[in-house]
Amino acid sequence: MHIFSKKQLGLSVFIPVILAGFLPISGCNSPKESNTQTASPSPSAQISTPETSSPSVTPNTSSNTGNWYSYKSEDSSYSADFPAKPQEQKRTVNSAGKEINFILVNYPDQANKRFYATAVSNVPLPPGTKFDVEKGLDGARDNAARSANAKITKETKIKLNGYEGRELIMQGQGTLVAKQRMFADPKNFKLYQAILVAEDGNVEFPEGQKFFDSFQIK
Repeated sequence: MHIFSKKQLGLSVFIPVILAGFLPISGCNSPKESNTQTASPSPSAQISTPETSSPSVTPNTSSNTGNWYSYKSEDSSYSADFPAKPQEQKRTVNSAGKEINFILVNYPDQANKRFYATAVSNVPLPPGTKFDVEKGLDGARDNAARSANAKITKETKIKLNGYEGRELIMQGQGTLVAKQRMFADPKNFKLYQAILVAEDGNVEFPEGQKFFDSFQIK
């Protein structure tokens, strides 16, 4: 029997809802279109003011990962280290009449009641649409808080290899806390994510930092 039982959904829900929130407002309409969707923060979300600068996140390229499993995505666009070999699950989310297919790579740490996950997805914007990174990241953030019934307690603008991104700390149901890093690739219309969820509310620990430091976008 899984330790997480009913809380397992709370641990794994963040990535799908973030993807669903990213699509509707990630594009600026082409000149022929007149309707523009904008993001509005969830009323229940507590969002701290993002830093005006974008600190660079430096990936850890050393091979000192002990017994950890080094994962590379199917399209070779990103890699990450997990405490053990992760599972790959095909997922689909619907947003603005579009289907977003992606592979949720995840490792549930049953002993410590933690959940590690990564994902990359294509953002199917209409032809001629400009990818608006800031609006897309705002929408992903707001939808995550709203759909997962979570409160954003901290938000920081970050960069990784030139990709704009956000780091979020989210308070979920009960004692669940998630730490999320997401990055947008406007050239290839992709959204990258790495997330850690802890049932005891502690997302600042050496193994967690090791996981985030290992996350690299090619």
